[in-house]
Amino acid sequence: MHVALVDPTFRHQGRLLKLRRVGYFPLTLPRLAACFPAGTKITLVYEKCQEIDTQAPYDLVLFTTMGSNLVRAEELSAVFRQRGIPTVVGGYSVAPFLDRCRRNFDAVALGDGEEIIPRLLADLAGGRLASVYQGVTADLTRLPPPRFDLVPPGVMGDIAPVETSRGCPNACDFCAVTAFYGGRQHRADVPTVLRDVRAVRETLGRRLVYFTDPNFAADMEHAKAVLRGLQALDAGVGWLASVDIRALQDEEFLRLARASGCFSLQVGFETLHPEQLRAVNKGFAARADYGEAIGRARAHGVPVVALMMLGFDTDTPATFGQVLRFLETSRLPLAVLHPVIPIPGTPLYDRLAREGRLTGLDPAETDGLHLHFVPRHFAPDAFLEGFWRLNRRLFGLRSVVRRFLHPDTFRNPLAYALLLFTNLFLAGPLVRRRLPLGMYE
Repeated sequence: MHVALVDPTFRHQGRLLKLRRVGYFPLTLPRLAACFPAGTKITLVYEKCQEIDTQAPYDLVLFTTMGSNLVRAEELSAVFRQRGIPTVVGGYSVAPFLDRCRRNFDAVALGDGEEIIPRLLADLAGGRLASVYQGVTADLTRLPPPRFDLVPPGVMGDIAPVETSRGCPNACDFCAVTAFYGGRQHRADVPTVLRDVRAVRETLGRRLVYFTDPNFAADMEHAKAVLRGLQALDAGVGWLASVDIRALQDEEFLRLARASGCFSLQVGFETLHPEQLRAVNKGFAARADYGEAIGRARAHGVPVVALMMLGFDTDTPATFGQVLRFLETSRLPLAVLHPVIPIPGTPLYDRLAREGRLTGLDPAETDGLHLHFVPRHFAPDAFLEGFWRLNRRLFGLRSVVRRFLHPDTFRNPLAYALLLFTNLFLAGPLVRRRLPLGMYE
């Protein structure tokens, strides 16, 4: 049997987006590949960096989707189905667009895919796939190591993926992870995590790991145990991860982070308005002093990357300037900003639907460049103009100098150098309004 596992690209300004390499390499395909029986021929395709052979003699094609690449997966599925090759789709994009997916693929996989694969193969051998497969949450400790040996040469960038957990217990109203996992988190044990880190270093030769967890330190004791394990492993591997604001308030975590090779922590600040944080069920962050928490991390030599959304109900035209001042005065070396995206299945989407403020959600436009609802205090065009003006100022030379020129930069010079390069890389596309979220890879 020959199976293709495909991570599609997407169309941006009428053309298929192509990259030289995938910087933040997704773990999904190597994870799924490890679950197929021995003897299965498996081809991994990362269409952002490769061309896909639509005439290859595959017996089955599986697509993983998130956001706007669902549309491209549908295009490819039509080609393969016309040749009589069954197609299956999974990922975060599936549940919000379930009816659409059932029309355009032979089968739909909901939830974690690892447990679905044996059932899928048995049904395929029997000549009839089910329309929908519901997966159970994978036991990360029992999963086999990812098949990184199948990753095509030259596709993976310098940062390799490792996961310590899936899901997040915070249940924020806007979050697709909450809709997917139901506000639960599932963890791998520390030896399994260290096994995968060791494989990254020894098999792939990578020295930088990205923990793919939505919230690496949601279980703080587990996160600290992983970091102690990294120190003991002494593999010479640095790492990045996403955490919530509470991780920046834990001195022991920050000490362990720096000692174990942390390059940066991505923190979802979301908004500067405490009342808005409470309104989207993220009240724990409303009680935090952002400036104090960022300063504490910086003093430990741990750079913080800000993740923020614009267009919440408390945002006004003045918010753009307030966000820029916050990022500059806090000396944040990098920020990823995007409009609020109401995702079907989330409480935020349901509320905006009840209020009659949704303007339609085409998966082709879930790329961070479009607005899918009517903001409370903006005309949509005025909002987008202010959003892009903020990005131009943030990635302009004056702001970059303000954010990087401080003594704490020298506490972790290699990490700050990487973040400075990232600013310079993103500046051009952002100024031209040509940076969809998928390009942050």
